[in-house]
Amino acid sequence: MTSDVKDLTKELLVWLLIGGGISLALTNPAFLVPAIFLARYPSSKASKIRLGRSVNYLKHKGYISVVNKNGRTNVRLTRKGKDRAGTYLLESRLAEKSRETKKWDKVWRLVVFDIEAKRRNKRDALRRLLRRTGFEQLQKSVWIYPYDCEKEIEEAKDFFGIADQECRVVISRSIGDDRELKKKFDLI
Repeated sequence: MTSDVKDLTKELLVWLLIGGGISLALTNPAFLVPAIFLARYPSSKASKIRLGRSVNYLKHKGYISVVNKNGRTNVRLTRKGKDRAGTYLLESRLAEKSRETKKWDKVWRLVVFDIEAKRRNKRDALRRLLRRTGFEQLQKSVWIYPYDCEKEIEEAKDFFGIADQECRVVISRSIGDDRELKKKFDLI
């Protein structure tokens, strides 16, 4: 999948999560052109093909269901699609926050978690989210970030169904020798 189709696929999932699904009077779901994308993407044959590929990919992966009923096409997120879309949404919020932050406040945020093995999917989802959004791993279940992220981590915990006692954000002014971390986060 090309990067523009991949970006469009992520955006389509997030829009479906926010909007709760799309119902359109179309006969061919392979060339679905949701109204929310018309303003953002030019209405060209290439755009329709990219969007069609995105919809087919999402359907094939089980992220959406497409049902034709009474001449209308209904597109809905599956549970798997909601999980993926929520992850994309949280990732984009954390990435945006780090871009917005102009100056480091010299405070480290450590995300510490201990999620039992039978809930491995939640643990892996949180770990993936942290990795994708620029956190650095200090130890297996300890990740560090230089910018305010408490609200986003709380949202992630709520979204993934992770209890407060399973995951905490620790704020620290000192973590010992942090020169390498400062370099990684471009703080020097």
